[in-house]
Amino acid sequence: LGRAQDVLRNQFTNLGFVAVYLDGCGGMTGPMIEMIESLLCTTCASTAKPLLPPCFAIGFTLTKSEPTGRDLIDRVQDITRVIMKEATSLGYDMKHVGDDP
Repeated sequence: LGRAQDVLRNQFTNLGFVAVYLDGCGGMTGPMIEMIESLLCTTCASTAKPLLPPCFAIGFTLTKSEPTGRDLIDRVQDITRVIMKEATSLGYDMKHVGDDP
């Protein structure tokens, strides 16, 4: 879809949505995955669908440093896969928008 600022400016101008931003300043994927699962509530004890808007955006940051030394791109893919799995299980479509120049 393009860079985030271009998509927000052009393709999302007539679309109302909610956004969350998750910061993984420690670089590890585990805490970020737990945040995503909590947000989408697919692992909650309740069988009720979480109260989520029809359209939402999830942004996140991971730092290059990480205790195990895993590559940043591999960790980003881990997070993206979890978002895809959890969101599609709730009936959402996922669009990936990158913001790297």
